[in-house]
This record gives sequence, C-alpha cells and structure tokens, in this order.
Amino acid sequence: MRRHEVLLLILHGPAGYRLVVPEDQLATPTSVVYTPPSLAAGESVILALHSHHTLPAFFSATDDADEQGLGLYAVVGRLLGAPRGTGACGCLRPLAKCCSTRTDMPNG
Repeated sequence: MRRHEVLLLILHGPAGYRLVVPEDQLATPTSVVYTPPSLAAGESVILALHSHHTLPAFFSATDDADEQGLGLYAVVGRLLGAPRGTGACGCLRPLAKCCSTRTDMPNG
C-alpha cells in the first residue's frame, strides 16, 4: 500500500463546481508537487485539500509557506484509523495574520 500524500482541488466557475485530481502529482509520504490546472474563463480554485495519510491532520511549515493565496485549504490525516481534518483560509498574507483559528472537524 502506498502511504503517500495526495492532493485534490475544487474549482468553481460559470459552469459550476469541478473536482480536479492533478494527474501529474509527484507524491511522497511527506509532500506532493503538481502543476496547477488550466482554468476556464471565470473559474478559480476554491479549495485545495491534501492528505497526510497516516500522519495527523496539521499544517506543516511547508503548507504554511505554500498556501498563501486567497482561498480555502484543508488537510486530512490518519486515513487508516479515525480520519481527522483541519482547515484554514488564505488571504494573500501569512495564515497566522489572516486566520485566528483553525477548526478540527468533529469525529463521525
């Protein structure tokens, strides 16, 4: 079983919502690198979600550095046990200055 991170994006535009799982992802147990998708006119990424597989759901220093744009970000973790998640917003400045809290998803 591959215990690598994976990334998916939810896009929204005039045609509605679209789920994108970048096919060129280069994933390791601790990172994922991908080419951002081509966006249709009026379309934008509204959520970037990635997994930490068996690790806890948290925003690493790499995540904080990468996820600086306007949007929503989420991480899920412990996918083989009781999955957990966490989320944050981005607003073109460091997340700590943009978002005062990060909320864990409830169990169940």
